[in-house]
Amino acid sequence: MFLTVPPATDVPPRRQSLSDAIESIDEPSIILRSRWRLRYAVFLAAILFVACGAGAAWYFIGEDRNEFFGGGFGTNGAFFGELVNQTQDEIEGRYGKPDNEWEGYRPLGTRIPEKLPDGRIKTLLLHGRGGINNAEGTVMVWLVERRRGWVCFESTWFGGNVWFP
Repeated sequence: MFLTVPPATDVPPRRQSLSDAIESIDEPSIILRSRWRLRYAVFLAAILFVACGAGAAWYFIGEDRNEFFGGGFGTNGAFFGELVNQTQDEIEGRYGKPDNEWEGYRPLGTRIPEKLPDGRIKTLLLHGRGGINNAEGTVMVWLVERRRGWVCFESTWFGGNVWFP
């Protein structure tokens, strides 16, 4: 009627001191674990190095996404640099097809920049919304040919119906 429990034979004896416990550690498994940790650390370092190298190469050699400096500024009546670094497709997607298109740099009034970007240049004249209040106006855009297409290097928006001769 009473259940008897057999004595535990597979339980290791209790250690008497710390030195006994240290001696019982399986040394080959510790060495293997430390080797795997080292391999894992080297693998992660290699991935990080490749990722940083690829990012740096893309930044210095890759696409010229931010070749031109253009932080838009202006007033309610005129806005300058709003479309800088956008492609012709992006600009036409926002404003539609241009009303006029000229080959080369067509100056706005008598203002001619001292230095123009290298490459073929064209000038577009469009009508659409822009500026601070997204009002109707006239947009003049100067584009230069790059690997990713025609890229805006300068733009001017005038509110109202401005005529450019």
